[in-house]
Amino acid sequence: NLGWYEKHVLPEIIKFKTYCDESGVSDIKCICTAVYRKSSNRNDIFNLIQEKAGVNPILLSGEEEAELAPMGFEKTSNIGGWKLFIDQGRGSTELTLKDPRGKEVDSFSIPYGNNDIRAAINKEKFIEKVVNLPEVKRILQKASKVKENLEIIGSGGIHTKNLGYNHLDKISLSVLEGNEVLGIFSNICRYLDKLNVITNCADSTYGAWFKYFDK
Repeated sequence: NLGWYEKHVLPEIIKFKTYCDESGVSDIKCICTAVYRKSSNRNDIFNLIQEKAGVNPILLSGEEEAELAPMGFEKTSNIGGWKLFIDQGRGSTELTLKDPRGKEVDSFSIPYGNNDIRAAINKEKFIEKVVNLPEVKRILQKASKVKENLEIIGSGGIHTKNLGYNHLDKISLSVLEGNEVLGIFSNICRYLDKLNVITNCADSTYGAWFKYFDK
């Protein structure tokens, strides 16, 4: 709803742009992810942002978004071994499998996130459908071959902030199973015989910083 967006979201963008201007910041990036990719009136929203806030939105593809959470994590930790990154946002969930050298082995942007799970009438069946997508199964089958030397790294607002965990804390499978919105995490943990997920608070926001500004 464009009216709702102009009333509730746009003022925050304008406020941040004003703060940047007053602080002498000239290089500003307005990064847009899955919610905007899925929006039917995306162009109208982008025109509104350009007109009212004076910034040009950058729309990331699912593949580009999948790069960001691992990038933020790798810049802020020294955990080795194989890693499966799960970044569950409002409109999508990014899976990225990386080998011990940090090379991406496989990735996929699931076009469903927190909002979709909350809206599902039967959440359990919806999550089962998501985890059984061919692209997801492909990544999980690769991860299962190295699961003895694999850590699952999780990020996304509800996954870390709302549960009160800090960067690099471990969230147990029992906690994940107690929150139906985190069903993707708990299902993947069970599939790979993992009892916890390492939290990544240096998620896609940090990744965007390193991608666009840390030259």
